[in-house]
Amino acid sequence: MQSLRLERFLKVADKLNFRAAAQELNLAQPALSRSIAELENDLGTLLFVREGRRVFLTPAGEVLQREGTKALHQLNRAEELTRIAAAGGAGKLRIGYGVFASFGPISEIILEYNRLYPMSSVRLFNLSTTDQLTQITAGQIDLGFAFSLACIPPWQSRRVSHEDYVLLASRQHPLALRKSVALAELASERFVLGNRDRWGPYRNMIDGLCSHKGFLPNVVDEADDLPILMALLSSGIGIALHGAAIRQSLPPGIVAIPIDDVNETIDISLVWNEDADEANPLIRNFIAVADTVLANASRAFDQ
Repeated sequence: MQSLRLERFLKVADKLNFRAAAQELNLAQPALSRSIAELENDLGTLLFVREGRRVFLTPAGEVLQREGTKALHQLNRAEELTRIAAAGGAGKLRIGYGVFASFGPISEIILEYNRLYPMSSVRLFNLSTTDQLTQITAGQIDLGFAFSLACIPPWQSRRVSHEDYVLLASRQHPLALRKSVALAELASERFVLGNRDRWGPYRNMIDGLCSHKGFLPNVVDEADDLPILMALLSSGIGIALHGAAIRQSLPPGIVAIPIDDVNETIDISLVWNEDADEANPLIRNFIAVADTVLANASRAFDQ
């Protein structure tokens, strides 16, 4: 059954008057009558009975009015959702993020995206930077929040945050009462750091910072994730370097101390595959939302 003929039938069923229905449909009455007759012929049953100038629905017509109204609503809804999806307003986004990204603007970006595109859903995956880039290339996730230094061509990226390094140590550590430290002072300290399997780019950054000061960190233990790293630090067996944004989430037994001789920052970027960007409007929309959130945050900071 063609949706056009169903629409015409429902209009007549609502008005129970061919002339009034034809006027609302902006259609000649004979054309409307032919359309209803064709529909009745296809269904093999009468839908209306006429008694003089009065029009009544047959039992079959009543069923078609009831069920046809539902069907037309569903069809219109399907068309609407199709247009929304084609414009990137509906669908699923798979987004990776690492430990350091979780302290940045990722939450604000996703909340704003959900507000603007309530018919789209976001699924988050906690992945290392290396795994994010691998899965973006394989099409297993759509975007990632990864260390900027690893986000080089062929991937496309946009920096979303940068933060200073801080020293993390137990409150019982001799350095805990210092207002700041120099990285060069840490040459003889024992370090606990994330392992290279999951924290590879982070470890490379730490090695690079320390080597510029004439030493490599003496790593006495490694952690697979942040809770384990915090537990190791709390035990007092060593110190760590991290981004300053972690201050607000530190356990009570750990302090963050500024490092005054390091100008480098920990940068996180939103990263994606350029080809996927062109093919998937959801990715374009998410990037646009991220740009807006970051721009608004920058203006608020300047004020």
